[in-house]
Amino acid sequence: MAKADNITFGQLIDTWAEEELKIGTLSNGTVVTYLQVINRMKQHPVSR
Repeated sequence: MAKADNITFGQLIDTWAEEELKIGTLSNGTVVTYLQVINRMKQHPVSR
């Protein structure tokens, strides 16, 4: 379980991608699509 102390949204989705996408059962195309969406989300962060 992760704690939300001092972690950014970008770090959170990077951790999720490392832990879940690379070793999962998703097709390569799906993984690439998720990674592209993550990159776009990090380029346009949401404000508090």
